[in-house]
Amino acid sequence: MGNIFGRKRRTRVTEQDRAVLQLKQQRDKLKQYQKRITLQLEKERNLAKQLLKDGQWPSQSPDLNPIALEGVEKRVRTCFSHHK
Repeated sequence: MGNIFGRKRRTRVTEQDRAVLQLKQQRDKLKQYQKRITLQLEKERNLAKQLLKDGQWPSQSPDLNPIALEGVEKRVRTCFSHHK
C-alpha cells in the first residue's frame, strides 16, 4: 500500500545509452538513404529500358550510381558489426 503515494524512480540515461541510440538513428538514416538510392536506380533503369525500346539513347545520370549504393551498404554493415 505504501507504493501508491511513493515517488516513482527516474530512470537515468547513461552515455552508453545515448551512444547506442545515436548509432541506431544513424543506421536507420543510412537504411532510408539506401532505399531511396535503390528506388531511384530502379527508376533510372526502367527509364533507360523504355528509351532504348523507343530507339533513343539514354543519358547517364552522374547523381546516383551503384557505387554510391555500395558505399551506403558498407556503412550499414559497419554500423551493424560495431553494435552487436
